[in-house]
Amino acid sequence: MTFRHFLLLGTFAVSALTSLVAQQPKSNEFHPIGFDQLASFDYTSAAIDREKPIDPQVVALNERIPFRVRRFDGMKVSLTGFMLPTVVEGGLVKEFILMKDQQGCCYSQMPAMNGWVTVRIPSGVHEAMDVPIVIYGTIKIGPVVQEGYLSGIYEIDAVYMKR
Repeated sequence: MTFRHFLLLGTFAVSALTSLVAQQPKSNEFHPIGFDQLASFDYTSAAIDREKPIDPQVVALNERIPFRVRRFDGMKVSLTGFMLPTVVEGGLVKEFILMKDQQGCCYSQMPAMNGWVTVRIPSGVHEAMDVPIVIYGTIKIGPVVQEGYLSGIYEIDAVYMKR
């Protein structure tokens, strides 16, 4: 086998592996959930008291999320919604807010704290703001506190996005 043949074989193997990674996950691998479940309870955002220890406050905020929703924590899920990009690098969206509809991005009506999910997809995806998308990944459920402020209660580390 010549070096050229070896190089072509290597290129083929890499492209085959790349296409495998980009393929849609098996439907039985991810549990479908919806915003009807995630937003099925009242969750008004509460201020974090920076003068008090943060851990007990986070525990109290987490207890306000019903078990019927908390049970999804750590699960592989699929969720349909609309994208609002928050981090774009090299023309690809690496982080975005996923909402059940376009009200929060187009009509300035901010959804309740339990009406959006922060999605991170390290490989990046092309922007898809005006069409429903399906996200596949692992969901984290619980208060997210950044710089002393409650910034959300849902996050998904995504592996795939389908338009």
